[in-house]
Amino acid sequence: MNLKQINVWAWWLLVGLEYFLIMTFTYHFSVSQGLEGLDLPRNLGGGKDSEFYFKNITTSFLTGTESNPTGTQFIPMMTAVANYFGFVNVFFMKSINIVGVFLLLFLMIKTLRSIGEINDFDTDMASMSTLVRFALFPSSAIVIGTTLNRDIWIYTFFMFSALFSVKLVKNKKGFLYLPLLILAIYGLYSFRGYAGLSVVAGSLLYFIIKYTNKYLFGVKLLRV
Repeated sequence: MNLKQINVWAWWLLVGLEYFLIMTFTYHFSVSQGLEGLDLPRNLGGGKDSEFYFKNITTSFLTGTESNPTGTQFIPMMTAVANYFGFVNVFFMKSINIVGVFLLLFLMIKTLRSIGEINDFDTDMASMSTLVRFALFPSSAIVIGTTLNRDIWIYTFFMFSALFSVKLVKNKKGFLYLPLLILAIYGLYSFRGYAGLSVVAGSLLYFIIKYTNKYLFGVKLLRV
């Protein structure tokens, strides 16, 4: 591992820790405001989504039956985590989301490296640049760091889909990644339906354009 690669993983760790520290600080601030650590006060941009999710996770955990009015996979997933560890806790649930942050950042790096195998560019510099941008992006820091919601898992499954799409299209044995791509899209769809459908639509559009150019426009050019 060279120095650039070490720097990439150092940035991976630092950005993940940044989100953990944001989550920890806002959790304790929320507790001090009587909001149980779930969200920020309304005048600071807080809402009720975190309360809704945590209430349904707790109900599912305590009753042993699924309480999931929205149908999102987030509630069953977090309930399964609570059942495995034997307790449900706001800080712990938010910490599980931070694990999702580390996974998302890892997938960003892997996707860039997969693209770099085809296109000649410095993937280590691209990875560090992407990590720094993610660290400084206020919207994601607020959404992921201050609330308990499904957004981080939507981003993560989207990156799974992006990674396996690159592997599918660019590798000679790319068809081996098709089952993984299908699972990634299904995971994305289970967290937010239209996000999964957007990946399917984008993939279909890509192949339509690719094969239209190859077999239609290519033939016309040959005739000319």
